Amino acid sequence: MRMFFFAFSGLCVSRKKFFLVFYSASFFMWSYFLLMHYTNGDQGSYRLFYQALQSVPVGEVMPIALAYVSSEEPLSAFILWVGANLGLDKDVYVSILNLVLFVGGTLLLQKKIVHGMFLCWS
Repeated sequence: MRMFFFAFSGLCVSRKKFFLVFYSASFFMWSYFLLMHYTNGDQGSYRLFYQALQSVPVGEVMPIALAYVSSEEPLSAFILWVGANLGLDKDVYVSILNLVLFVGGTLLLQKKIVHGMFLCWS
């Protein structure tokens, strides 16, 4: 496995890890940028829903989800409730969730399915 050497820190990092960190940071910034500027349509409803979740107990999440976004799907509603009750900004929180999905999917593809040539690093 080829190693990169960063002279300024004396740190050796594998090429795979370097590119994973680079693409992950780029993906997070891209996701945050899009979420920050997309405020109308469905996102308008989800922003109001996220704000409403900050003040409700866990038992009232599903009625609030149905009222704000017409959703009966509990997983995303409860995941958003966690972020709202931690006091995290919606755009930052959803960008973190997108990043977790991106990194998890990338690692899975690297390990099981796709040759590294198609992921730009191996």
